[in-house]
Amino acid sequence: MISSVIVKNTGYMIADPICSAIISILLLASSYPLLEATGRLLLQRMPDNYISPLQRLVKTVTHMDGVIACRDVHLWQHATTPESITVCTMHVVVKSHVKEEAIREYVGQLVKIRGLCTPGYFALQVSKEHDAQLGSRPPVRASPSKADGDVAVLLS
Repeated sequence: MISSVIVKNTGYMIADPICSAIISILLLASSYPLLEATGRLLLQRMPDNYISPLQRLVKTVTHMDGVIACRDVHLWQHATTPESITVCTMHVVVKSHVKEEAIREYVGQLVKIRGLCTPGYFALQVSKEHDAQLGSRPPVRASPSKADGDVAVLLS
């Protein structure tokens, strides 16, 4: 509408494509956040505000008596709204003498207290040291790395 008024009153025919380009830029700029959020959800990417709390959880778990390591730590959301479901999964490798149920209960309470995931959406696999050695991948340890001084944690 603006371009037609400009063309009619001034005769500048270039006003129509310029207005169309400006509208296109505004549409792209306003839709980018939606496209970015949708991409994060579809790729099941971990929300940035969960990285540090999850690293602290893994460090706490790996420093428990009898725990050897954590593997396959995953956390993702199913929506970006306040009602979204946050899912967390973790595999903990323990020594052969450790009671698996005690570890499962304690880690579940840690996750619940820290509010890392929606209640009922935390999956924890606890396996004994000898069972874990049968797997194809070595456990990822959440211990300080001498190379960079940071905690090495698998967060995919």
